[in-house]
Amino acid sequence: MTCRHYLIRCTCYLLAAIGCRVDTIPTATFGVVDSAGVRLVTSTAPSWTPTAIWRVADSPRIAVGAADGAEEYLISWIWDALLLGNGTLVVGNAGGHDVRLYDTAGQFVRRTGREGAGPGEFGAFSDLQMWRLPGGELAVRDPSLLRVNVFDTTGVFRRTVTFTPPDSAARPTAIGSFADGSYVASASEADDRQAPGRVSRSYAQYLRYDRNGGILGTFLRVEMAPHMAHELGGMMHFPYLPFTVDPLVVTDSQSVLLLRRGEPVIERYDPAGKLVERIAWSPPRRRITPELYRRLVAGDLGATPDPQQKRLWQHYYDQDLPLPEVVPAYQRLYVDETRHLWVERYRLPGEGGRVWDVIGPDGRWLGPVKLPGGFWLHRAGAEFLVGTQTDSLDVERVQVHALRRHR
Repeated sequence: MTCRHYLIRCTCYLLAAIGCRVDTIPTATFGVVDSAGVRLVTSTAPSWTPTAIWRVADSPRIAVGAADGAEEYLISWIWDALLLGNGTLVVGNAGGHDVRLYDTAGQFVRRTGREGAGPGEFGAFSDLQMWRLPGGELAVRDPSLLRVNVFDTTGVFRRTVTFTPPDSAARPTAIGSFADGSYVASASEADDRQAPGRVSRSYAQYLRYDRNGGILGTFLRVEMAPHMAHELGGMMHFPYLPFTVDPLVVTDSQSVLLLRRGEPVIERYDPAGKLVERIAWSPPRRRITPELYRRLVAGDLGATPDPQQKRLWQHYYDQDLPLPEVVPAYQRLYVDETRHLWVERYRLPGEGGRVWDVIGPDGRWLGPVKLPGGFWLHRAGAEFLVGTQTDSLDVERVQVHALRRHR
């Protein structure tokens, strides 16, 4: 199929492995079987009843961030934030190259870190994503310098862990830790860049490091979203094919979870890289139509202010590009502190509202949670969500909303 094909064929064969059809919602069933030591979990419909759906408060109970005023509240480029057990809000302020702590009322407590390459400092373009280590310490990643900085829960710097690059891949970026203190990192391999008009393939390795940054080995290799070499007037770029997403990989303390190509299937691997569980469910899917393609193109071009770049992208989208049959189901994956999995439904440019499907610890598809408009989720706790809201002036505010979980 290409973007110029107006007749979309049935895609049931793509989804047969998980018992799903594109246009129907089957009667709810939940099943678990064992196959050669792999736990296979399937759900054909959400298990929540209308009264059991989890609900998020419209108004935040804590909000940090401002357009002007005291510097302690001027934050930007927020990629991550979390809430500690004592109610302290920790914000990775990538725009300021520091980590900021606020109390339960949203009042500034302290900052730690600054731009630089020394202990406890953060390099340029580092995203300051963070997670809790065994024992409660806070790891804040500094991917531009191939490392994480570790702090205690009061913001005091403890140590830096630098990761040894593997010989066969690019720079490692930490994504989480296991219960034994070892780290998980991703590293993109060099892709097979083709001549203009040819689709290129690339892969990422997932590696395990000891608590001091020594490499223990590669336990997973995953194909990334395909991209195409494209040239116009001497300008060359390598955009992803439309309606494709990279694999989504997250860690909990015991395993690595992988969602490929935006499909409703999650694979769980143990720290040795052995597949131990496969969770599949059957959400409704959208076929790719000429109208959806036009919306995607209009959204991307509208977000490209530079005229030269806009011409380049317009020329790219005018090509006879290979497209998948259906829109990806999901675009983000997250595991919360209660071991529930959250998967964000794929959104086209301009589509409002963020909806996340929740998968229970047993692999059961529970149902959707609708977030406040424009709310970018960072963390989900037993009774709260932490995320970033960006207003019409591009001012970012980190907010904590109450979450009501029906049990």
